[in-house]
Amino acid sequence: MAKDFVNIVKKIQRKGQPELLLSDQYAGINAKQFKKYLKTNKIKLIFTAVDCPFSNGQNERTNQTLVNLIRCKIAENRNRPWSVIADQVIGDYNNTIHSTTRFTPNYLMTGIDSSFVPPELNENKPENLEENRKIAFENSKRIHEQNKVYYDENSNPIHYKKGDMVYIKIGSHIGRKSQNQSGGSFKIKKNFRT
Repeated sequence: MAKDFVNIVKKIQRKGQPELLLSDQYAGINAKQFKKYLKTNKIKLIFTAVDCPFSNGQNERTNQTLVNLIRCKIAENRNRPWSVIADQVIGDYNNTIHSTTRFTPNYLMTGIDSSFVPPELNENKPENLEENRKIAFENSKRIHEQNKVYYDENSNPIHYKKGDMVYIKIGSHIGRKSQNQSGGSFKIKKNFRT
């Protein structure tokens, strides 16, 4: 399994050298062989919190989109290997104008515009990459702020104080049978500010 992840990183390296890899605690990524490859190639590895997919929400959302697209393509042609379909879907995704940034991911990463949209219909023409990256960042920031306002309007924050009882769940039973699964109720000993 670690070998598969090494091959994926090698494929990415053909397009450019990554500096950082953000991942969950998947066994193949935790393998010595994979970590050694990353260290040799000066790629830093950061893990997201266990059982916390929202700690990397943007990546989780992208993966959800890609998985749905892969399922649709597999349903269209069951004779093609899923790895070939996945590669095609990722290529299509990377060359589709993103509704938030208003540019394709491929263009923002490499400066190469392979969008499916004809240039005369593309409102953000790829002329100055650095300027367009700034525009994409500002677009993303604006949408993030809009989403935050919407989220805050529809949320009921819980305010804990000293003496409150809370339940803490430790670990997950999925794929980690040897881990201690106990949790329990605990009393908050002191107030803190976030």
